[in-house]
Formats: sequence, structure tokens, C-alpha cells
Amino acid sequence: MTHDPYAPPKADSIDAASPTLGRPGQISPAEYERIRQRLQAMNRTSLLLGAPGLALQVAGNLTHGIVGNLVSLVGVGLLIAGLSSYARMRGHSAWYGALGLLSCLGMLILAVLPKKCFNCGATTKGAACAACGAPAPS
Repeated sequence: MTHDPYAPPKADSIDAASPTLGRPGQISPAEYERIRQRLQAMNRTSLLLGAPGLALQVAGNLTHGIVGNLVSLVGVGLLIAGLSSYARMRGHSAWYGALGLLSCLGMLILAVLPKKCFNCGATTKGAACAACGAPAPS
């Protein structure tokens, strides 16, 4: 019988020296903190890019002519970048940021998509992932 390198690890092959690998559903406190900080940074980035992008879209629509169109275009770009960061924070592909082309409707669509764990990809509903114990995206 040959060894399958793609098979999941068996219980007897888990490293006994690691306190978190033997307990399913648990990550180390250091890993929890690292993920929490990464989620906060992504949330900050999405707000710092998305909010001005939305404001520039509104300002560009109120200002007519070439200048208004350019301001709106810059706003769309910032909103897409912000929504890309938001989508990644919620465990989805950054390509979901393209929903920024729909402006506020795209933001609503992203808000109703289910959150996925940043660590393991499981769908989450609470403050922490039930599958791995990582902090859930906000």
C-alpha cells in the first residue's frame, strides 16, 4: 500500500508537541490575535477607501461636466478598492469589489453575503468561528 500525500492527516499522525493541533476547533492565542489584527486592518482599509469613494461619487454627480465625471470616476475606483478589502475581510474573493460599480447597491449585496472565516473558510455567524475558533469578520 502506498502513502497518499494528499490524504488528510490521521489522528495518530498529529504532532503531540503542539497543544492546538490535537484539539480540533482551537487555534493558539497568538494566531487568534494575528487574525484579529489583520481583520481590523482590512476593515480600516475598506473604510478609508470606500467612504471617500462614495463621497466623491456623490460630489461628482452633483458637479456636472468633465470635472464631475472625473471626480465620479475617481470615486468609483476608490469604492471598488474599499469594497475589495471589505470582501476579503469577510472571506470572499477581492473580485467582489467590482460590485462597487453598482455603488450603494453593490455595498448592500456585499453586506448580505454570508461571512466566511478568514482562517478556515467556514461560514460564521457569531464573534468567533465555530470550526476553528478564529475571530469572525465584522
